[in-house]
Amino acid sequence: MTMQLQFGQPVFAKPTKGLRVRKEDGTYLPEAGDTVIHSSYWSRRD
Repeated sequence: MTMQLQFGQPVFAKPTKGLRVRKEDGTYLPEAGDTVIHSSYWSRRD
């Protein structure tokens, strides 16, 4: 069963080792990951 993510839902995002992922506010996701609000911005990075 595949979980359908909906915009506005909090999700845990963790970058692949060695990659830097810029958040919407211009900062970067920490290597350990962080909870973000799912939006079209993040769906392009799935």
